[in-house]
Amino acid sequence: MTPIKALAPLVVALAASGCGGGAGESSGIGEGEGPAGHPDADLPRTEDTIRGDCEVGARPDYFVPGGSAVVIGCAVLGVSGMPVELSIQEKPGTCINPAYGQGGRRGIYIPAICSLEPVPERLDVVDASVPRQAVRGYELVIWGTVPGGSDVVARSAAGPAEAAVFPVGPPVAGEVKTERPFSVFAVELPVEAACEEITIAMPGAAGGTAKVDGRPHLCARRR
Repeated sequence: MTPIKALAPLVVALAASGCGGGAGESSGIGEGEGPAGHPDADLPRTEDTIRGDCEVGARPDYFVPGGSAVVIGCAVLGVSGMPVELSIQEKPGTCINPAYGQGGRRGIYIPAICSLEPVPERLDVVDASVPRQAVRGYELVIWGTVPGGSDVVARSAAGPAEAAVFPVGPPVAGEVKTERPFSVFAVELPVEAACEEITIAMPGAAGGTAKVDGRPHLCARRR
């Protein structure tokens, strides 16, 4: 089993597209607490997480702890329909920050997980959790890194779901320096999928799989 681990110098922020407002920091895998949020009603609903429309290379319009960031892409999570935005920053090493929220509270929850060293040469799952600190409406969000621009699929008892994959490297990363291009992926599964082991895979890529252990405590809360 490939352990879920913290990464080393890079700062990618996953946040609701068009985020704004404050942000809190935390690290590791788990759940937060906070006031409820509501998914955007006009977002598509699908099992796959899909790429959204945002200005790649622009500065996020929400606060990202640790300094300036550059948007590398955004997506709509497949189960909840919640939007997410990815950005990258340096400080002076690098961290990956998923930021969650929507509406006037976009970007309100940004757990910090550092660090990425060296740039990944294989698929790595960084986090698998249900974002709940200051937000509501998310299901089981799994994200991590892959080399190059590989496709990523999550396989669970709930069925397969494709991840949205975003390349990181010049010119996308702008002033942020990377040793070589890589990508960040994000996918969402129903919370019930956490009852059993989940496989994250790069179809057709040798050795491109990682396992996410079952999380019975998440299933118990849902039931």
